[in-house]
Amino acid sequence: MNKLLYILTISLLTLTACKKTVMDPPILPGEVKILVNNKESAKAVVSDQFNANTVIAIFTQLKNADNGDALVNPKDINVAYKQNSSSSFWQPISPDTAIMFKPYSTLDMFAYSPKSNQTNITLTQQGDRTVVLDAITLQNNTADLINTDLLYASELGINKDKLTVNLAFKHLFTKLTFRIKKTTNWTTVPTLVSAGVTGANLFDRASVKLFNGVSTYSKVASGDLTIKWEPTTDMTVVKLSSETTTTIELIVMPSQSKDAKIVMQADQLKYEFKLPETINFTSGKNLIFNIQLDTTPMVDMTITPTIENWEVSQTHEIVPA
Repeated sequence: MNKLLYILTISLLTLTACKKTVMDPPILPGEVKILVNNKESAKAVVSDQFNANTVIAIFTQLKNADNGDALVNPKDINVAYKQNSSSSFWQPISPDTAIMFKPYSTLDMFAYSPKSNQTNITLTQQGDRTVVLDAITLQNNTADLINTDLLYASELGINKDKLTVNLAFKHLFTKLTFRIKKTTNWTTVPTLVSAGVTGANLFDRASVKLFNGVSTYSKVASGDLTIKWEPTTDMTVVKLSSETTTTIELIVMPSQSKDAKIVMQADQLKYEFKLPETINFTSGKNLIFNIQLDTTPMVDMTITPTIENWEVSQTHEIVPA
């Protein structure tokens, strides 16, 4: 589904003729400069890059021999950072929360995105030893399903010789990519009604320890859990073609895919595709399904995806016999 040291923003206004130009603030002495490694970072499923609206949250703690494997008495807690409009460095949304380096000390930094100001991500403190981020997926809300990913990064040992921090975020969840076409047997242009995954072994809760990114997953819902894409009133109706591919992307929590099925509906026809038990929903992976929907219901077909790393996955072909 957290706080940190960073930039103090001061807007400098420069008058040029009758034109007013707003300049970004300079980096201040002692300020920790934050970069994000866009080659390994991603924002949800829509893009494999963070965008201008992305907010990351940062925690820091002073490194101490007594910390052990825990985030103890954080110095900066859940500090919100966003991209600087004119440089590669990120800046705090609130200037007075800039993460600053303390002389003669060493700092550890932990970050996640999106920041937990959303209803489906909450932050909990377990005693004074561990900060845990809890994220719950929403089952049938298109906008949240498409945009709810959870990313994590850390940088340890920040000191006076290392004041520029390059945060390399990694995906904690799994992406499912459906590439859908209709077969040439259709005499009409069908509408895609829904596309998703269902199963008793899917998870809907994740707990992430911020000091090391270790995640555990569990299930709150009873029975089968269904996570699916459905068009909403403000979305364009999706029409299927035999030539042009329609791409639908979902995010799910890592789990075993035992008993899981890919489920779809086009017009009044419903389709179910079994997954091999050897295929798991793995953190940071993208499972790609190439699917052709025929004019007769397709049930109990087995489909094997192509798996790639999210930043690199599996592809599964579903073609009618």
